[in-house]
Amino acid sequence: MIEAALFGHLSTDAGLSALAGTRVYPVQLPQDATLPAVTFQRISTRPVTHRDSTVPTYSRPRFQVMGWASSFDGAVALRAALRAAMGTLAQASGPRIDVALMQDDRDVVEATPGRWVASLDYFVWHAEQLGD
Repeated sequence: MIEAALFGHLSTDAGLSALAGTRVYPVQLPQDATLPAVTFQRISTRPVTHRDSTVPTYSRPRFQVMGWASSFDGAVALRAALRAAMGTLAQASGPRIDVALMQDDRDVVEATPGRWVASLDYFVWHAEQLGD
């Protein structure tokens, strides 16, 4: 599953782990999460089909990856670590991931005081597997 591969990659990246430790969460930041932390979620999926098959064999989902920090400087540091980590996202199998291409990078105004957020969107090109 592509989400498991993304979680594994973000959770074990040395630069990102130096800042956020093991605090990588799918979809939603837990209410009582210690900062800094990272969340990721699938925003949309563009399956790639061809005339020889109606079943997609390749996909280009858009993932939003967010770095949560207790200071603006912390969010800036997480942004740099997320860019570096996502820039090396590739694997040969389980599923095969060819590349993650950044599409957007922005600061998010967080309603909770004391939280700063860096938000990055990536297209992740990968081979489809059953269950993705």
